[in-house]
Amino acid sequence: MDDKQNGKTSEPTDIAIGSKKKFTPTLVVPTSDDFDSIAEMKYLAFQEKTSCFVEKKDAVAVIRKSIIDTASKHPTKLEHCRIVKSDDGSGRVLGACQVQLPGDIGDLNFPPSFRFKTLPGEAHVEFIACHPDSTGMGIGSAMLEWAASFAKENGCRFISLEVMAVNPALRLYERKGYKVKSDPHADECDWLFAPCFVYCCLGCTYCSTKYMEKNLEDHESLQMER
Repeated sequence: MDDKQNGKTSEPTDIAIGSKKKFTPTLVVPTSDDFDSIAEMKYLAFQEKTSCFVEKKDAVAVIRKSIIDTASKHPTKLEHCRIVKSDDGSGRVLGACQVQLPGDIGDLNFPPSFRFKTLPGEAHVEFIACHPDSTGMGIGSAMLEWAASFAKENGCRFISLEVMAVNPALRLYERKGYKVKSDPHADECDWLFAPCFVYCCLGCTYCSTKYMEKNLEDHESLQMER
């Protein structure tokens, strides 16, 4: 069975952006050797969303613990994650994407009542992140393409994600076929208290998020057009 069939890697795509060196994002399943680098990368990518009261070393330790807990208690979910590593031999993680399939537990960084729960036929991009030094290299696009294809291969009809309302990445998601919609998971309490939760827990910077969905039949159509 080749890599494409077993889902461990995805087809690399050569990227050349401006004056940046040509880079070929290759997506692989993370191993325990990558956990420290993933934690560091996630912290740097989401640094502005880190609580004002948490120091870097503590934030990185929390992220690393959640990765280890996921790997030890829910190993199948780790198979639903892909990372992109530097091609300089350092093994440094430049980007990562975690997909939550139906039946997967939500993000262990959150208490149980706040973890995302998928609807029937839904896959969810739990997080997608790139190292700040590695943006503009096609890594985010490659991970989004993998996430949609992976979700469809696993029988999902649509894939969702949440993004801060002012995040420029929202435009990338729209180009990749995601559309802003009313969140079908939310109830009256969510609409009332979510802005306060987001503001207090995500760096005292943001106060609202957008829920986005992509119909995976649309993804198939887009792929056939290429």
